[in-house]
Amino acid sequence: MPGVKSAIVSWPSPARKTKVSLPGPPIRRSSPLPPDSVSFPGPPFSVSFPTPPVRLLSPKLPRM
Repeated sequence: MPGVKSAIVSWPSPARKTKVSLPGPPIRRSSPLPPDSVSFPGPPFSVSFPTPPVRLLSPKLPRM
């Protein structure tokens, strides 16, 4: 029984470390992914960019 408890205590320990690491480098993942997003909501030229084409097609194709 003490062995199982030890394993449980060890799990939450590394779990917290993983959570801290996730919120840490999320900006890097978000930076390269939605980089056009930042400029899309900024200048209206972004709308014609090849990044938010799905959004323009979404309202144009109300069939979906």
